[in-house]
Amino acid sequence: MTSREHSRTRSRRGVVAACVALVTLVLAGCTSLPNAGAPQPFEVSVPDSDPLDLAARAPTKGADPQSLVTGFLLACAAGQSDDFATARLFLTSDAASGWDPSTEVQVYSTDSTPQVAADSGTGEVTVSAPAVASVSTDGEMALPDSGAQVTRRFELTQESGEWRISGLEDGVVISESSFTAAYQQASLYFPSTDGQVLVADPRWYPSKRLPTHLLTGLIAGPAASVAPSVTTALPADASLPSQGIDITDQVAHVNLEGTAPDSPQGQRLLAWQLSATLTQTSAVNEVDLRIAGARIATDDLPSGPTYSMESAIASVEDGFATLTGSALSPLVSRDLLGADAEQPALSPAGGATVAWVTQEGVGARRLSDGRQLVHSTDAPTWPSVDRSGWVWSTSMHTAGATWTAFSVDGQVVEIDSPFTDSSTTTALRVSPDGARVVVLRRIGSEQGIWVAPVRRDAQGVPVGVGDPVSVPGGDAGVVDVSWAGSMTLVALHGVSGGTELMVMPLGGRSTTLTAPASAEHVTAGASPSTVYVRTDEGTTLSRSGSVWQPLGAQVRDVAFPG
Repeated sequence: MTSREHSRTRSRRGVVAACVALVTLVLAGCTSLPNAGAPQPFEVSVPDSDPLDLAARAPTKGADPQSLVTGFLLACAAGQSDDFATARLFLTSDAASGWDPSTEVQVYSTDSTPQVAADSGTGEVTVSAPAVASVSTDGEMALPDSGAQVTRRFELTQESGEWRISGLEDGVVISESSFTAAYQQASLYFPSTDGQVLVADPRWYPSKRLPTHLLTGLIAGPAASVAPSVTTALPADASLPSQGIDITDQVAHVNLEGTAPDSPQGQRLLAWQLSATLTQTSAVNEVDLRIAGARIATDDLPSGPTYSMESAIASVEDGFATLTGSALSPLVSRDLLGADAEQPALSPAGGATVAWVTQEGVGARRLSDGRQLVHSTDAPTWPSVDRSGWVWSTSMHTAGATWTAFSVDGQVVEIDSPFTDSSTTTALRVSPDGARVVVLRRIGSEQGIWVAPVRRDAQGVPVGVGDPVSVPGGDAGVVDVSWAGSMTLVALHGVSGGTELMVMPLGGRSTTLTAPASAEHVTAGASPSTVYVRTDEGTTLSRSGSVWQPLGAQVRDVAFPG
């Protein structure tokens, strides 16, 4: 079994556990919503290509308003299995024809008991529960403020002597465990503006007919939060036939309607974009692509850049060294860098470019030819080197200071800060794929995390950034932030009694791990499992399971590529 297949199997097992819990609840005829913790997974064989169907009960004869609404919510939890046919049985005929369950999914905490209250005077039932997340019709997840509630009101009337829902909002409300059983996170992939990488745009779609949802999302285009960084190879007039995608023996037969790209390069980019998006699902291993009946080859796809994220760069007494685990290998001597060179950075792909901070500003050196320069900057942030060798930094002392990206060839790009208030930037780091930049802003005594898309020209030169978006949970108490791969952030967050490491996937929910109480700097590799932190005493530690191990006094500063 390959690692990819193993990952899919584990993912399917988690879904199966949640599904079984929900089916058991429904078949038992419960009239209360789930209030237990997350179900425990167990081993079961499930076909990878087809999600489980969940069953839901029709309305019970003589049900009172509260029981009817509770039954309706349970039917909504299984709605992806029967296209909400059972859920519509709880509605009057007019309400059933007008209700659109696809507009929004509101998710409440499974660890709570939703409050279902009926008003006998108005015939109205109100449901409320702690909010966990909401997902829009295009699959984008939004996280609520702490303490937020999901609240829905239902108007009821009697029809043929039975209570039915006559008025309700579009969308559905389901528990977290039901959401996990019926929905799946996957990414739409869009080419970068220079065509060198595919950039992930994370979404949440129903597991049932997931490839069709993904292709529909590609046709609709990228989210606003990443759109300035990407383009699309799909033709402007592309549309999907009403029957969706035919999948046979894990081959997705995609026959788009529209105009095929004229150039071989455009067709190759289109095949790359569609193949990467569809083959991430367990149902698809191969794509047979046609536009208006004409076949587009999918057997010669670009590979993208090769990222080197397994080793970090460290400042040691003799200069800079690569750090793999706890092993050091010399990289650049201090004679070439200068005695005061610290806070090193390294490009994540392509020819290696090293950057650092000196008393004069930010230095950079290309290792292949030894070309080197120093860009003058007052109190620069720890530099970040993108996949094309551009070195990013800004001044930590100047509110609204421009951001600078420069190359060792002498090109300098001044990028207007997207923030116009009195905040200062204390950290600025570009994702390994070069599509996004994460910023730690200080406003008064507090710091907050923001992510902005990077604008580049067709040659990959950065020319600006799009509108920044604040990261939920990345506000009061944040000490430092780093990328872990191109789709996840890790941040040090001060809490009562110590420090925690927040793992913050873009488009998903955060988790927390313990961290050394005095940690002030964090850096991560290709995933959150490879993390170093530095304490305010200058000690560097690596995370091994749940334990933090010191690397030794010889390591001063350390950073993974990017």
